Amino acid sequence: MKVFLILLVVLIASKWKGVAGGFCQNQRNSATHCEKIEVNKTDKILCTGEFNHSYTEYTKLRTLVICNVGSNGYDPRVISHFQHLYRFTLIYSNITYFTQPFPEHLHLQVLNLTHLGIHRLQVDVFRNLKFLKILDLSYNRLRSFGKHHSEFLPSLQQLYLRGNKWECNAELKWILGKRHGNLSRKVADLNRLVCSDSKFEGKSPPALTVMTMIKNLELECPRRGDFYCKCKLDNVVQNTLNDRTWEPVITVNCSNMDFTELPAQLPNRTKNLIINNNKIANVTPLLNNSWYRGVSYIDLENNRISFVDQLEGSDWLVTFNVLNLRGNNLTTLPTYAFDNAFEKNSNILAVYLENNSWVCDCSFTPKFQDLLKKHRRIIYDWERIRCAESNHDLNSYKVIKDLPLVSICMNPNSFPLSVWDIINAVLTFLIGFVLVKFLYDYWVYKTTAQLPWIASKIP
Repeated sequence: MKVFLILLVVLIASKWKGVAGGFCQNQRNSATHCEKIEVNKTDKILCTGEFNHSYTEYTKLRTLVICNVGSNGYDPRVISHFQHLYRFTLIYSNITYFTQPFPEHLHLQVLNLTHLGIHRLQVDVFRNLKFLKILDLSYNRLRSFGKHHSEFLPSLQQLYLRGNKWECNAELKWILGKRHGNLSRKVADLNRLVCSDSKFEGKSPPALTVMTMIKNLELECPRRGDFYCKCKLDNVVQNTLNDRTWEPVITVNCSNMDFTELPAQLPNRTKNLIINNNKIANVTPLLNNSWYRGVSYIDLENNRISFVDQLEGSDWLVTFNVLNLRGNNLTTLPTYAFDNAFEKNSNILAVYLENNSWVCDCSFTPKFQDLLKKHRRIIYDWERIRCAESNHDLNSYKVIKDLPLVSICMNPNSFPLSVWDIINAVLTFLIGFVLVKFLYDYWVYKTTAQLPWIASKIP
């Protein structure tokens, strides 16, 4: 019987909302005035603009509609003139806030505050409406609403909230319905609430979907001992195969937590992992841990990684977006494998490699130089990558891209000339000597007619 009465009230309210809406739309540009009509032997007053206080004589008024109010602040105490008022509708106006709480009222059961510009509600604005059953706040600019507003409404049975600009954060957790009593069950249009956070870039994902993602994120966020990483829902995107489903874009930040290895498990569909300033030495989970399959951005700056050869031929290397390996212990990397992966990876945006202990020798550096120059568009720090610092290396801490081949491939402890260099030098000297002697002897013969000494001795 109770459910039937509620449905009856809702149907009557919907029908009356249509009548009121038509009046307000037609009178939008009219001068301020009120009209009294009688429906089902019940007096109703419809006003456009400010309320005309000459109508306060109708003390048994049951329905009052006010619309097209131009001011931003509104004093709802106008309803105190009508102690038998059952329904109060305030619609299609520029009202953004209430200057006073609603006055105490024993008979008001339906309050319709739709198509206004309300962006915030004082906590106690409804504290005197102990008998209110239906509250409609749809199509405003509200960003939050919760138990602190509804706890003053003990008789509330139905709440309408669609068409607002909800900010999906911890204050909206109550819509999931467990820790806040029955408030979420009273929201008749719960499935029509959408998130309007700026991070969603103009998209309007369902609030229930987003809040469920946030709840799961809190449960799945990695931790080390008693300390949790920071997990954040950056965005939600529509599934490319089914635009009715949404997927999260999640960032996990585990920086400065003394991790010695990558977390064994990440929140489902993690896209970005920031885990710098730790003690990680192994990147193998990028290959064989399914939780890392969707990680496209990984920041491993200032760890202890000395070996990445295991990434050669991996699927992850040809699908990632950003890889930061600055400040580790790398000495070499498989240049051919990285070159091949960079060529195949159409998603790649940036790679960072500086502040490592790069070996500068004839077997690695020329190929590394080629890799840096070829992919300088994505290796953002290629001009700052230097050789390892060493007291016994002439190339210590030099910029790798500028190293000439001769300084890389020459052994500083060996003699600078080879045996063949010496032979060539001697032969060059002898040939030059013979040529000069020949020219000299020819000049002497032409001027003195005297043969060279060696020619005079030949019989």
